[in-house]
Amino acid sequence: MISCVTPVPERTELILAGSSWYGWVGRAAGSDVYWRAASRSVWGDWDMAVDNDSRPGEYQPGGYLIRRLEIADAEELGELHVAVWRQTYAGMMSEQALATMDPVRWGEGWRHRGQSDQADEATGQRTRIAVHLPTGSLAGFALVGAARDDDAPVPVQLWAINVLARHHGSGVAEKLLAETLGDQAAYLWVVEQNARAQAFYRRHGFRTDGGRLRDDELAADEIRMVRL
Repeated sequence: MISCVTPVPERTELILAGSSWYGWVGRAAGSDVYWRAASRSVWGDWDMAVDNDSRPGEYQPGGYLIRRLEIADAEELGELHVAVWRQTYAGMMSEQALATMDPVRWGEGWRHRGQSDQADEATGQRTRIAVHLPTGSLAGFALVGAARDDDAPVPVQLWAINVLARHHGSGVAEKLLAETLGDQAAYLWVVEQNARAQAFYRRHGFRTDGGRLRDDELAADEIRMVRL
């Protein structure tokens, strides 16, 4: 599940803020209104930096737009991506790796992914971005695609869900999961020390299956979770 800290990985994730979207699905529950994009995809299949636990928290109130990736979002994506990793993985992986992450380099990786997004969607990859409607700022992203492991327990993999800490407890991670994966069978890799993310996935039917990985570069251990 852990991708290397480079802009052209085999593994994936994503997010951003743009101006165009297609169609919508509304939930008229106060601020709980979101949009569904017709379709649109970056890297790292392991960034399970989930922030949502559906509990009250110090999050920014308001609705969220759930939509596809746009190339123009690349720069902000790079900044958000690095911010989420540093917020989430401090104390869970190499401090040096986190400190040397370059938002510009990561942004270039997102730009590259954005250029191939339409073709990626045609192969079954789904990337969705959460935009905080009251501020227009990015809140998080999710990416789903084909399994990247030879011994994958199921064909579909949840590559990543990332949400900024200030949106924790807002329910936006749950919306991203619903829009990318729905109720499909899937598996994912999550950092072993990331108890918050593991609790979120357990609430959505995922269970550990004994699979383990070690990323020496990032000094992080990962465990596999599966939903059948």
